[in-house]
Amino acid sequence: MDLFYRKSGPARLEDHDQVYQKPRTRGIISRPLSLVVIIVLALGVLLTLLNIYELHKMREDYAAHLIPTMEAKEGKYATKQPIVWIEGKNKHSGYLKHIFAVFDRIGYAIGDAESDWDVLWSHEYPFESLSKKISTAKPHQKINHFPGSGYITNKVYLATTNTSFIPKAFKIPSETKKFLAYTKKHPNKMWVQKKNTHRGVKIKKTNELDLGSTGSFVQQYIDKPLLIDGRKFDIGIYAVITSIDPLRVYIVDDEALYRFCTKNYHPFDPYDTKKYVVDDDYIPVWQMPSLMKYYTDLGYSFKETFSMYLKSKGLDYEKMWMDMRETVATVAVQKEHNFINILKKYRSSR
Repeated sequence: MDLFYRKSGPARLEDHDQVYQKPRTRGIISRPLSLVVIIVLALGVLLTLLNIYELHKMREDYAAHLIPTMEAKEGKYATKQPIVWIEGKNKHSGYLKHIFAVFDRIGYAIGDAESDWDVLWSHEYPFESLSKKISTAKPHQKINHFPGSGYITNKVYLATTNTSFIPKAFKIPSETKKFLAYTKKHPNKMWVQKKNTHRGVKIKKTNELDLGSTGSFVQQYIDKPLLIDGRKFDIGIYAVITSIDPLRVYIVDDEALYRFCTKNYHPFDPYDTKKYVVDDDYIPVWQMPSLMKYYTDLGYSFKETFSMYLKSKGLDYEKMWMDMRETVATVAVQKEHNFINILKKYRSSR
């Protein structure tokens, strides 16, 4: 048969091409497939770069929270970030990480003593060790303590405040004679001796006390405390002083903190402090059988839980809260003149 002609007429060009088309060389990838491979490779490179950036960002965030060293810089809209100077012993060991986290969350940059700081957050009372810096503070600079706050945070000064709601206490050694005279009239009372560290607290008889210990005090022990499920406990309420002159004090009215001892109070043993001293490993509200139904089952707050428990026992919980508020107010008013006298050492343009 003729390859170039058919019976129906002359062969078309495409017939000719089909006959003489050269076979494709093996190993060469078609153009569409090559394009797909290039796109996949490009996406792989981009994803790798993105992962590297994210890891780098995570490492920076981690370092900023644990060991912040970043100074303030210009933020959005050409406004300057506020600066916080956080001060404390071994502050990078981790015990202040929540402080760093809070200031980071609200947009503060981390500075130091040489920065034009806006807030000084000091773990310790700063008006002695940092007195030179604080005495020249600018009007916009704020400090998380106020001069003289030690009169209410120092256990010696607080315990010896003259109010009926605080057990009788005596400064040692300056009030040793007064203490001994009092014990002669009340020989059966038990005492605890404390320092500001609040460590090593034990019930002792008068002849067992160290009446030569400086910076301490002895305080009458309340030997018949209110117990819940057989456990002794303490209560923490939240108060803040926002102004010294005039004096202004706020108390958080809808919440409180309750901490329970890890051992039952009875049978009483003065040598077993777990029975009457609340430690760091205290028992929380939700683990106390008589309080669980209020806190866990009914969803009450700590304060509501405690109030409902007292009500179920026929106790006047409203009077108890009134007495606590009165105690806070009495302490603040009694120390007001100390605050004002110390505050005079620090200038203010407000």
